[in-house]
Amino acid sequence: MSTCIRCSWQEVGKLVINPDGQVFPCCYLANKTYKADKHGALFDNVESQSEKGFGNWYWKEKSDKIMRDYVKHKDELNVKKVPMEDILNHPWYTEMLPESWENEETRNDICVTYCETPVEYDDRESGSS
Repeated sequence: MSTCIRCSWQEVGKLVINPDGQVFPCCYLANKTYKADKHGALFDNVESQSEKGFGNWYWKEKSDKIMRDYVKHKDELNVKKVPMEDILNHPWYTEMLPESWENEETRNDICVTYCETPVEYDDRESGSS
């Protein structure tokens, strides 16, 4: 059976703003990012920690690429630094995240766990997902 990602938070127009100003599409990705940051596997340390073998348990090669992309653009996705309208129109929200859902190999594990849904035959016929 074919599946797709239908973001339950996006469908109801919700998102998360962390106390530090980071804007996330849902609490699930926000929580994982917070935990990674507290374990030294995020933001300034992400590349060096991955090279040393640390942090890979948070940032898997394929499925967490979207979150590594988030980290690269973290200042542009922070409401304390950028207006909300600019954040919501940022390529991470308008292109990178939705495109990551198109391929089962690039879907973030969190998105799969909470937002994966079967594609109905009629959906495939009409081209929507």
